[in-house]
Amino acid sequence: MKNIRKNIIIALTLLILCSSSSYAYLHYMQANKKQGDINADINKQVNNNENLSANKIIKQTARISSDIVIYNTHFDEDYPSGLKVSDVGSLINDQLVKGGVNSSFVESNSKMDYKNAYKVSRNTITSNVEGYSNAVLLDVHRDISGSPESNPSKIMLVISKNNPDYERNREFADLLLREIEKTKLVEVDAYLHDRSPTFHLNQDLSGKSVLINVGNDKSSDDDIKECINAIAAALKNITA
Repeated sequence: MKNIRKNIIIALTLLILCSSSSYAYLHYMQANKKQGDINADINKQVNNNENLSANKIIKQTARISSDIVIYNTHFDEDYPSGLKVSDVGSLINDQLVKGGVNSSFVESNSKMDYKNAYKVSRNTITSNVEGYSNAVLLDVHRDISGSPESNPSKIMLVISKNNPDYERNREFADLLLREIEKTKLVEVDAYLHDRSPTFHLNQDLSGKSVLINVGNDKSSDDDIKECINAIAAALKNITA
């Protein structure tokens, strides 16, 4: 009888230990899955973007006509997570297309030095976009943090002051800045580029052309998401 009672106690103890271990393991796996889902979210957006708006991503194969054209002069500028400005441009375009805006993302992957890259992106626009002089031309870049206090979710609009279309571009940039401010999602500011009388950042191509720095080299994926949401919302309101 004593042996039976002893065996029953041992069996119950083992059952309790196994149940506790299973619960702890299940809780651990659920927590890891939740964190993994959060970390993978923006990567899913990038990976799925080609399927969501593939017909609106142009790889220099056909001329297009759109109200908004998004491109990257320096396509390989990246963020700490490995996300590139080309991903950001594509994601902004995706939100606009899903919102019913006539927008296109013109992809470029030509590695050139700073100024020659602008020659390549200029040719990309003039060769592939019908009526580009009437379109919003958005050149997406990434800024460099000037100090540890730099805001990683800040958007900076850059306007070429010596550009023949400066007045119209400044008017458009002011409008875009106000619309981004209305979202209350991120900080936004504008900067006048006047380093060269002949180097216009290609902003002479359209009266609605602007270079836009999205975050900086310290920005997290969450910072970039906020910037993307603010830019897309602002552009939707402008074109509504």
